[in-house]
Amino acid sequence: MLRDRDGDTAWNAASDGTMEERVYYAQNFRHDVSALVTSDGRMIEWVKYSSYGVPWSLPAGDTDSDGDFDATDGSAITGTYDVRKDVNLDGTVDVVDFLDALDLNNGYVNQGWSKLGLTKWGNRKGYAGYEGDTALAGTKWHVRHRVLESELGRWMRRDPAGYVDGYNVVQYASSEPLLKLDPTGLIANSKRPVIPIDPPTCDTSRIARDGPPLYGSCPDGGYNQYASYYYDSDGVFQMKWFCVKCFGGCSIFGSNCLVHNEWQVPPSTYMNEHKCRCD
Repeated sequence: MLRDRDGDTAWNAASDGTMEERVYYAQNFRHDVSALVTSDGRMIEWVKYSSYGVPWSLPAGDTDSDGDFDATDGSAITGTYDVRKDVNLDGTVDVVDFLDALDLNNGYVNQGWSKLGLTKWGNRKGYAGYEGDTALAGTKWHVRHRVLESELGRWMRRDPAGYVDGYNVVQYASSEPLLKLDPTGLIANSKRPVIPIDPPTCDTSRIARDGPPLYGSCPDGGYNQYASYYYDSDGVFQMKWFCVKCFGGCSIFGSNCLVHNEWQVPPSTYMNEHKCRCD
């Protein structure tokens, strides 16, 4: 994602028609804007987030990762290589990195906990790609229908959709912020949606475990067999063994499936379980 901006015109004035500033937004697995980079490859800032979205901002040249760029950091931009010293990311640490840090930060700057972005760059994108409100106290994110308060880890109003996420109508992402997002402010969903695809032809070498079968050949043409041992909640010793094979056609993921033929001792029971999977 990138942003072009008329960098030399005030926000309340007419644009001069030229976009002088280009900034690239680097995002992680949760879509957090975790870094900002200039068009010439200089790292503007690096941002970490708590589970519920409180930012910890590290400005360019913050060599000790304490959330500011000060004289201590400036004097440390020398000697052995450290990516935090390499502000322009050219593979070397020299005086140019110090000068770039001063330029990117407009001098020494204090960022750190609960501060999103540098005023010079005007970034408001952050946690999960949401829009931050830097004019309000604390850490608040505009997420379409609601506002998320990160310090409290909850929404600031009831869910307009009602009880779709359970009885707690102000909890965020079903209280599972590492597993779910809520980009509409209405209902939580997984950040890793399952997309049906056609897997390759079933390959026994990718399914069979290393070494020979532990208990001989598997029924129904299984390729390998293994056992697991454990004590259940009542302290009773349990043993299970499994056969693994490719099995027929899978209605969702094509032809690559597993079949588990399972015997459990005690009690002596037999179960046949089909599981579709994509290798």
